[in-house]
Amino acid sequence: MKYFFTLISLTIILFASTQTRYKIKQYILHPTIYNPGFADPESKYSINSLYRRQWLRQENYPETFFLYGHYNFDKKHSVTGLISNDLVDRYNQLEISGSYVYNIDLGNDFNLGLGVKAGFNEQNLIKNDLTYFDPNEPLLDGNFTNKYLNFGTGVSLTSKSLNIHVALPFLFGNNFLNPSKNYKFKSNTLYSSIGYKIRKNDWFIIYPSAMFYFVGGTKFHGSFNVNFLSNQFIWFGAGIDTEYTVNATMGLFLISGFRIVYTIDNRFFPANQTTGVSHELSLSYAKSLKYNGFGKRKTKKFRR
Repeated sequence: MKYFFTLISLTIILFASTQTRYKIKQYILHPTIYNPGFADPESKYSINSLYRRQWLRQENYPETFFLYGHYNFDKKHSVTGLISNDLVDRYNQLEISGSYVYNIDLGNDFNLGLGVKAGFNEQNLIKNDLTYFDPNEPLLDGNFTNKYLNFGTGVSLTSKSLNIHVALPFLFGNNFLNPSKNYKFKSNTLYSSIGYKIRKNDWFIIYPSAMFYFVGGTKFHGSFNVNFLSNQFIWFGAGIDTEYTVNATMGLFLISGFRIVYTIDNRFFPANQTTGVSHELSLSYAKSLKYNGFGKRKTKKFRR
């Protein structure tokens, strides 16, 4: 275990620098979005979507959409696929990628996931009428599109109660529309999260969790949440991040495998000028590996 945390520390020092990527509030429910080293070992396959609409008080508010899924071939080999689109004002980034995850059974219900990701990325400047002081002299003109291959890696340590994620999902392309630096290791964002399940009983579970973003040259950023699952049906919780943004979450976990979760967040403290509320909505379906005894009912034939 000490070697695992040593690896985390070295990764932070070597790779984290200068630019942040997207941040989601429902990170505990969607670790596959930011960690190529995780495919839910408790389900055979899943399909998931998440939409985030941010800072509604702004004219050109950011919008982020994810569609992803996974498939477990067996207890060791898993694959995931992800499509994401991140629009921030006039800048749009598209990703289409796939990951391979190798799972190692450590015993005592612990699973170590090691993953690598490869995919296609495209950056676009949708409106190129940016100016430099003088509106009559455009600084940028023409079609600005940057296409490149990207790679990522990640590791996960999970059990029935504990989950730890450390990932570098974007090794390349972390500079704004700069093809000459597409394949430079600088400007990586390192994602790290930890969560723990506190089981009072099977009908009331507490999920404290935290997410951290490490980027050199910027201030530390993190999110802290406490969620609850009641009656194996109702999901709710609240959290706060280091920028004093408060969020609240509510959702339903259906026995059929469907899950719908909604999150709202906003800044309420006077020290931070609010940019408007943000909304996050996710819809998921997963097929559990566990056998459902009510899935098929057998009856005995008899004669009258």
